[in-house]
Amino acid sequence: MRRFSVNARKVVLISVSLALFLALICFYRVSVMSPRTIRVPRTIRVPADFATIQGAINNASDGDTIWVYNGTYPEHLEVNKSVTLLAVDGPDKTIIEGDGNGTVVDITAPGPVHLEGFTIQNGTIGLLIESPSNGDYIESNNIINSMWGIYINFSTENTLRNNNMTANGTNFMINGDIIQDFVQDIDASNRVNGNPITTNDDGDDFAAYTPIRSGEIVPRSWLPGG
Repeated sequence: MRRFSVNARKVVLISVSLALFLALICFYRVSVMSPRTIRVPRTIRVPADFATIQGAINNASDGDTIWVYNGTYPEHLEVNKSVTLLAVDGPDKTIIEGDGNGTVVDITAPGPVHLEGFTIQNGTIGLLIESPSNGDYIESNNIINSMWGIYINFSTENTLRNNNMTANGTNFMINGDIIQDFVQDIDASNRVNGNPITTNDDGDDFAAYTPIRSGEIVPRSWLPGG
């Protein structure tokens, strides 16, 4: 009887240990394989959801889209999140008004920003893209009547398409210290005072920069004989 009792205890101990081991395995599998929350990008509407564009940006998260409907918005925007800003009704009906001072739209988000379909006017700088922002997509905007139109400052690999810069003191400018700062995807669909940006050389507008091949712009002084 004693031998049976000892063996029975061993069987019970092994069974309990095995049960605990299996329980730990199940807990690990559940904790590791349980579904994670995936955030779905939102669409925010101005002025329906927020009265101002800046208010929408402040309440957005990276990856969200902000639809801006027709109107004149007296604002100075800081775009510090990787969002899409889309003027639903296009630049003729969607105006960001700088009231004659400051930077009207300042893009500083580290991730890419998509800005499309606005008139940006009456500032010291119309549109500023500056470090640490890189790889932004700027399309179909009118930048008018500012001291500087589009100013790219220590920012690289941005794409510009179908933008019009008109009646600015200096319509277009790139500033940087190294060659990488001047690597941009800017084609002739962008126009300066009605002229394709890649061929314009009328005084201050783009006179310091010469494209050497598609998508790449460098200071003329860096070219042979420059």
